[in-house]
Parts: sequence; C-alpha cells; structure tokens
Amino acid sequence: MQLRRGGPPRRRGLLRQVLRRLLGDPDHPQPHARLALTQEISPVFVVDPDALSRVGIQSFFERTRDLRVVAEAATLGEARIRMEGLPEAAGILIADVPLRDGSGIDIIAEARRREPPLEVIVHCTAVTAHTLRRALALGARGVVLKCSGG
Repeated sequence: MQLRRGGPPRRRGLLRQVLRRLLGDPDHPQPHARLALTQEISPVFVVDPDALSRVGIQSFFERTRDLRVVAEAATLGEARIRMEGLPEAAGILIADVPLRDGSGIDIIAEARRREPPLEVIVHCTAVTAHTLRRALALGARGVVLKCSGG
C-alpha cells in the first residue's frame, strides 16, 4: 500500500488480490488454487445497492477470462429472487452489507446452502468486528473493503 498525503492508504486492486488468493490468477490458473473452477466461465452474482458499484465490478470482471457477472441485485428481496434463477454451476456471490431492505449478511447462509454452494465475498465500505465474525461464521470466504477516492 502506498501512503498519500492527506488521506488513507491507497488500496489498488484489492478485490483482484483477494480473488487471486481464492481462485488463483484467472489469466494463469494454478493447480493449487483454493477454489476449483469447474467450467470455462465461473458466474459471478453481485448484490450492491449502488448501481455504479455494480457497473464497476462488472467492468472489472470483463477483463478476466474465467469470471463473468451473470446477475445483479440492489436489494435483499431482489437477491433472493435472482439467486433462484442462477445457473446451477458453482459461482461467486459478491455482496455489500447495507442493503435497502436488509443486510447482505442475511444472504450468505442462503448462498452457502445452494447445491453447489456459492462462494461468498463481502464487499463493503466499512465493517464492524461483529459483522466480520458473523459473515465468516455464515461461510463468507472473506471481506474486502471498498476504497473511496483515487
């Protein structure tokens, strides 16, 4: 991380680093990757109330060969409906914590109960110790903080 004058440390590419740790480098798959990609393209489901965040995540994955956003939702209710229509192949759920009608934490257990279960990454602006413990206890693979500013 680089320090900037007058601001917090810069977290460039943090989401990419977490995904590489979980999946291996999508452009250079390794046999030791923690999550096996069982198909050519692994589906990604994004739950975030901010449309700009969803677009940013989608454009990030468009630059990879193996990961594609196949569904998005802005609310907990919408996420539950969309999750029922997801492809059966195992995929990744990226969920923000504060949603208009609940918490992204509430969708983690449902995503993990699917057959096959979705791998969950919580992507939020801030997280408390309680929220972090709860997310990990419900089966999230990790928490990535959104970074504000350049």
